[in-house]
Amino acid sequence: RVRLPDGTLLEPKADGSVAMPDGSVLLPNGTLRQPDGSILLPNGAVKLPDGRVRLPDGSLVGPNADGTVAMPDGTVLYPNGYLQMPDGTVLLPNGCVKLPDGRVRLPDGTLLEPKADGSVAMPDGSVLLPNGTLRQPDGSILLPNGAVKLPDGRVRLPDGSLVGPNADGTVAMPDGTVLYPNGYLQMPDGTVLLPNGCVKLPDGRVRLPDG
Repeated sequence: RVRLPDGTLLEPKADGSVAMPDGSVLLPNGTLRQPDGSILLPNGAVKLPDGRVRLPDGSLVGPNADGTVAMPDGTVLYPNGYLQMPDGTVLLPNGCVKLPDGRVRLPDGTLLEPKADGSVAMPDGSVLLPNGTLRQPDGSILLPNGAVKLPDGRVRLPDGSLVGPNADGTVAMPDGTVLYPNGYLQMPDGTVLLPNGCVKLPDGRVRLPDG
């Protein structure tokens, strides 16, 4: 709950967010979505509606080709709302925290251990996969670039438009991301995120989940 300066207590919604009297919304991961569409981040930076991030010193950082915004302090903001902190922890929009060792800490402090394949089953029925995608209870999959793969194979982009699969089952997105039927996700810079959390680099090397 949130206690206002006048002592009023605001109850969270089912998703853990709290609607404030000024129109802003406090999300479970500590970010604050403001009425103008900007988002105040825990490190003091502000994500602007156009995708850029204004740092505490007033300078602006634009998104990379894949939509991520890398900040000088090591924080990385993903288009799907994931916030990777300098120590390797990842703050999820629902208030959960993915730890560098693969475990997930729930908002109540409970720790969830990953399965043998590295995935973590969440209490709401969703499954966090090692490569950062989130398989939701309805069968849709939230991708790192903010798009959502629907159960029928189409992909809903962040702007709400739909992209259908090609004849070979791949889905090519306007930002250069390509989703393969086997779950591989090729990013605009040529890296490929594998479902097991490994990353294939453009030079052919593979980076394991532990770095």
